[in-house]
Amino acid sequence: MKKIFLIALAGILALGAATSCNDSEVEFTVTFNTQGGSAVTPQVIPDGGKITKPADPTRADYTFAGWYKETACINVWDFDKDVVRNALTLYAKWTGAGAPGDSQAKIDLKASIDASATLKQGDYTSTSWAAFQTALTAAATAYADTNSTDAQLTAAKTALDGAKNALVAAADKSSLSAAVTATGTLRPYGYTAESWTAFQTARNAAIGIQANGDATQAQVDEALTNLNTAVEGLQAATSSDNGGSTDDPAPDKTSLSASITAAQGKTEGDYTSDSWASMQSALTAAIAIQGDTTASQAQVDAAKANLDRSVAALQHTAAANETTTKTDLDTFIADTDKLVEADYTADSWAVLQSALTDARQVSADGSATQSQINSAYAALETAVQNLMPSTANTGTVSTLTNQLISLVNALPTVDQLNRNPLLAVTTRLAARTADGVRDALMLLLGNTAPDNVLTLNETLNGVLSVVGLGDLI
Repeated sequence: MKKIFLIALAGILALGAATSCNDSEVEFTVTFNTQGGSAVTPQVIPDGGKITKPADPTRADYTFAGWYKETACINVWDFDKDVVRNALTLYAKWTGAGAPGDSQAKIDLKASIDASATLKQGDYTSTSWAAFQTALTAAATAYADTNSTDAQLTAAKTALDGAKNALVAAADKSSLSAAVTATGTLRPYGYTAESWTAFQTARNAAIGIQANGDATQAQVDEALTNLNTAVEGLQAATSSDNGGSTDDPAPDKTSLSASITAAQGKTEGDYTSDSWASMQSALTAAIAIQGDTTASQAQVDAAKANLDRSVAALQHTAAANETTTKTDLDTFIADTDKLVEADYTADSWAVLQSALTDARQVSADGSATQSQINSAYAALETAVQNLMPSTANTGTVSTLTNQLISLVNALPTVDQLNRNPLLAVTTRLAARTADGVRDALMLLLGNTAPDNVLTLNETLNGVLSVVGLGDLI
């Protein structure tokens, strides 16, 4: 059954170098640019597969130094970990004195670039590392440009050396991270309101320091001390306290069970490996909540919402996409009807409504051709992908909310459709005045891996449930 794609499958399948070895497997051509070295034979790799490391090429007066993802040789290709998701070219890196005729300025710049290759991002603060990466990229670009003058090469080396010398060592956050993780399972039930508030304040502050790439060691140590003190200060609640109750009614898991059953009815072979893995992760979490006798209603509702979204994000394989039926179209229409107009701009919503109207007409037409069904589905899919989140806000957008919106917008290699649900919830969250809003934002900013939209989505659901704002999911 077709669902709304949260990651644009069409963008992946449209790559010209992709080939198919059977009806269900997509393959991509990997070429090797030796940048002046001996030729290396291209390879055809299945989607998600790993490249077989070829024999090292040779080049007179140079030493081969590995395969990289770009011509400037900044990011090395890891043959043990990196997988192929599209047609690509790897570039050979060379070291050595260089060919006869290279100027001293170019040789000196190359030496600075090579000396920078051993540095690791995690060892330095985010701000100093970003400046260093900018200088390194500029230096590599100047070195690769055959038209660069000696003055430009020298300037690039000076800038790179300066950025390298300005790198600031990162604080050791291992103990703080362990403490944040260990306290993540605590819940307000059973503690006095005053001690729980103090604990939340300390933990949120610790999460903020944990997420701050420029935090000093003194700030990290202080946050850890405060968190440990707050944990030790948690006081058990009595019947007269307002810190929570152990007599909450059992949650209704009927809808969650139905969603689990529906997800278990899906067939793995019909979907791409990435979207299937994400759905399985959400399904596993939902099953855990289903069997957890201590789970709250908010946690049950959050697990269901997360599972439903992951099912909606399932991406059909290329073979499945070739057999669009009216049932698929009707399902897509029903899923699209669940979107909320207030979450998107008027113009993009109008385009979606037009595509919906056309899709409904095709669905109702008993004589509609396969081509018409495919076109209606594709048009509706495009309209959904082009939805733009509304920036309207009825409340004051706090600094934390702005940070969260910036984080969502900065997610690399993620299409706009993936951002829409997150931005929409963030906008509604900013308009709330509940005390839990600040806690939600702090937790979300601190617990999110910004390169993974699924992690961000799952964290958002969990955070809102924990702070009692599950209705925003």
